[in-house]
Amino acid sequence: MTETQRKWLTEYLGEKWLELTPTYDEFRRNRTFTSWQDKQDLLEKVIENGEWDGFLDHLWDRVDGGHFTAWLIKLSPEKTAELICRWKGVE
Repeated sequence: MTETQRKWLTEYLGEKWLELTPTYDEFRRNRTFTSWQDKQDLLEKVIENGEWDGFLDHLWDRVDGGHFTAWLIKLSPEKTAELICRWKGVE
């Protein structure tokens, strides 16, 4: 995942992207979109924005429909974040 994608996802969540410098407070960091909480927050934001059906339509063509729900649940946080970026056209 690129820094551009992480920045876009952070802003999609309504959070501020922190431009870090070597002397910046090390306890405040940008999201990595590798935690299960990141995945949950992203999926909740998709739902909150009323975009869930569009996201599912985007995914449906890429996954065997019979196993779709299990596939989405098992998908890693980073892969979920990358899918959201691709769906939104963020490279």
